[in-house]
Formats: sequence, structure tokens, C-alpha cells
Amino acid sequence: MHGSLVIEKCHLEPSISYPFHVLATRYSTSGSSNITERDGYTLIMTHAIGTHKETWEVTIRHFLGICNTGRSPYRVKELYSIENPNHGESALLNADIIQAQCKDSWSTMEYVRAVKAFLSADIHHGARVNFSERKLVGIGHSIGAVTLILTQTLTTRIPWKSIIVIEPTFSPTAGFSGVAERLSAMQRWAWLRQDTWLSKKHALKDLQESRVFDQWDLRVLRLYVEYALSDHPASKLPLPNKFNGVVTSISRYQEAASYRSKYLSNGSPLRPFYRLCAETPVHLIWGDRDEVMSVSLFTLVNTMMYTGSSPASVRYVRDAGHMLVQQKPELIAGYIHEILSSMHFVVSVL
Repeated sequence: MHGSLVIEKCHLEPSISYPFHVLATRYSTSGSSNITERDGYTLIMTHAIGTHKETWEVTIRHFLGICNTGRSPYRVKELYSIENPNHGESALLNADIIQAQCKDSWSTMEYVRAVKAFLSADIHHGARVNFSERKLVGIGHSIGAVTLILTQTLTTRIPWKSIIVIEPTFSPTAGFSGVAERLSAMQRWAWLRQDTWLSKKHALKDLQESRVFDQWDLRVLRLYVEYALSDHPASKLPLPNKFNGVVTSISRYQEAASYRSKYLSNGSPLRPFYRLCAETPVHLIWGDRDEVMSVSLFTLVNTMMYTGSSPASVRYVRDAGHMLVQQKPELIAGYIHEILSSMHFVVSVL
């Protein structure tokens, strides 16, 4: 897969079937047009709470660099990073709709429905692609991983060839020990985090010194400042009331609401997760630092190994926590390459 990187924005307008704007970034190379839908994979990526669609870009660039070496046993046609409608650039487009329909609530199923709407759109809308003809591989991080799992609950399921879930965030059962406390802590963090700066330059400096963001790869952090922050609403006011600062595009209300979604705490993703593992190659990637719900899910995975519906593979990243994509983007790219290579090998042997 040779050629220069091509980045395009895709926009699915609200419709009767889905009321929110759905945005995605499409990544390909100038040579990918020569790859047919049958020969090449199309990768669909979903992100964690508090991030944005461009958060995958460092991983994607490194991954395509690996593909460009000519040693890959598989081909990739395109990659799409779909944004949760209350995050990033999407939050600005959907602000009035969110205020009218959601206020201070947000269900994980909204992200599920956004992914479904985007992949189901006809060739005249959204990406203008017939995804039903594509070999789809889902790659989700945190709540993005849960989103991919929950696509199994839809009336018409998405025909994934494989799914890679990175640090999935859900409780194995309702009332599982420690889960409520962790979700409460994440809500407190959402309420207490800084969300306003004088400028993006000031924001980058502060975030580099933050105990949360200082572990991020600097390239990913720069993307966060560029795409997760937007002009402060007061920048539209006339002088002398005008304030030319920047603010996180997802509000504190919506971020906290995302952590309150019942799908994180009631164990409902567990059954579709079992079913997904039984029907589709599911590959898990964990950080070795327990920061969210990793311990409970580690236990679950170990139990699944004896049920006949276990993941196809489990990988662990050393010296990394929940935000693997932000902390170790190139390592994640390497793991994605390993997984796709192993899938191709199995198909070729058969």
C-alpha cells in the first residue's frame, strides 16, 4: 500500500432515522484507489470518552507506514475514525440538538447508533461508500470498544470480519465490586477538570504539566489541543465583554453524563461480548496498569478461556494505563498490524 497520506472529512447530516450530525475522518493513501473492496480491509475506529476522532491519527500514520514497507500480507483500502456525536467537532454541530433532546444525559447507545447510521448510509450521503461491500474491521478504545460490542444488539448487525477492543470499559455484572466507585471518580474528574484556557498555546503548556496528560505522546496531545478544543462561546460577544479563549468542545455536563451511561455499569455488554467472541475473531489489548475497570475484566477474560467463546488473542502493553492509544500510539499500530497479519495467515492456510 504505497503513496502519500490522504485525509478527508465525511459528514452525515441528521435524518429521520438518526437525529445527530455524524462526522468521521477518512484516511487512505494515494495508491489505495487501486485496492478493491474485496481485496482490502476497511478499518472503522471509535474513540474514548473525552477525546475526538483525530486522536487515532498518530497510530494511523505509523500503521500505514508499516503497510508501506511492502511486507504486509494483507491490504488496507481505507480507515475511518467515527466521532461520538457529543465530542470534538461533532459537539459543536450537535450543540442545539443535544440541548433540546439530551440536556445533561448521554447514552452509550447514541455512539452505537451513530456508527450504524454512518455505515448504513447510501452512496449519496456520509462517506458515499457502500460499506456492505467492504471487509470491515472494528477497532475501538474504551467506550469506543463498548460501542463496537453493542453493535451486536442492533436488529441488523454490522458484519465485522474482526474486532480489536482496547481497554473496553464496562462492568462484568451489575453491582460489581468497585465499579460504581470508579465511575463516580471519573465523573468527579469530569466536573473538576480545567476546561478553559486563554489560548491553545496556553492549553498545551498546562496539559503537558498535568498529571493526566503528561503521559500522552506529545503528537497525540497536540492533536487534542487542535481538535478537542474550540473557541469559547464568549468570543462571539461584542467588546468589552468578548473573551477570546478556548474551551473543551465536549462540555463537563456531557462528559460526566457519558460516565453515567447504564451500559458502563449494568453488565449489559457482557452477553453481546460473549456472542461476538463466539462468532467473530475478537482481539483484546490491555494496559498493565489498572486505572479504570481492568481487574474485573481481566478476571472475566480468564474465565472465558474455558467457555468456548474466548477472545482470539489477548495482548498486554507494559508501562501503560487506560489511555493506551494516547500513550503508546506506535505500539498500538504495531499490534494492529500483528493482528491483521495473523488473520491473513489463517485465511491463506485454509
